Amino acid sequence: MLNKSDCSLSEISNKVKKLSYPQDYNHGLPDSSLLLPDNILLFRGGIWLGNDGPNKSHSHHRFMMIIPTIGEGSLILDNCVYELTPGNMILIHPYQLIDYSSKYANEKTWLFISFDHKSPTTLEPLRNKMFIANHFQQNCCSNLLHEYLNKSSDGVSLLTATLLHTLINASGNKNNKQHIHADSFINKVIRYVNSHLEQGVQIQDIANEIGLSPSRLRTKFRDKLGSSLGKYVRQIRLQRAAIMIVSSNEPINRIAQQIGFETLFSFSRAFKSEYGVSPSSYRVKQNKSI
Repeated sequence: MLNKSDCSLSEISNKVKKLSYPQDYNHGLPDSSLLLPDNILLFRGGIWLGNDGPNKSHSHHRFMMIIPTIGEGSLILDNCVYELTPGNMILIHPYQLIDYSSKYANEKTWLFISFDHKSPTTLEPLRNKMFIANHFQQNCCSNLLHEYLNKSSDGVSLLTATLLHTLINASGNKNNKQHIHADSFINKVIRYVNSHLEQGVQIQDIANEIGLSPSRLRTKFRDKLGSSLGKYVRQIRLQRAAIMIVSSNEPINRIAQQIGFETLFSFSRAFKSEYGVSPSSYRVKQNKSI
């Protein structure tokens, strides 16, 4: 699974010299507690990142690693904005609120690795952390793509696990730069929206909180992130609803109320417009796939 160019024989030889002679040839390292990821899907994001697939919104119940290779953009994750550039790596956990935006309509080729994991707590050290891929991790991604394109399930699983393992080891590195959006205006808007969804937050409410007129607020948000504030609020409300529909047994009308819709009819209409199915059908469909 490794390319010949990944390392030289001299590098291997130097590391072999560091090995000592074993006192007992029958005992090696203790058993690994590592569980391999499964049901792994690789796909790419294009120029309309996040909106070129069958679903426009990003509600999800699986892990998803994002690795930009060409083009930059902003990833809105929970209450923070991360500036992603080629070579960055970030792991999205199941049911996290997520949105994409970009000020630049240039070419984007981003690698998405979606998977299930039987021990999600082992990946908690990676929550809301962004990494810069080193040479080994870049080679790992290249080999992972090779194995996936050749439909080698074993190779894909092992290489994905290797990639995750290297990130967990790096998660405690204090030198790891997070590249969180430094703009206090953007972070303040996003925090306010996420904490007031139950009140049916409106643009005027956000404008009052920030101290700008609604028109100035919309313009400034679009200038910073390249997307509409109204669209962002709508998608986050519906995305949170989608997560609640799948992860709970809460009645649909109660979920509609909790994200600020006054009537079940208006919620169902907005939800179907975004996801292509009614809330109840979405629950049935997603629960079957879990």
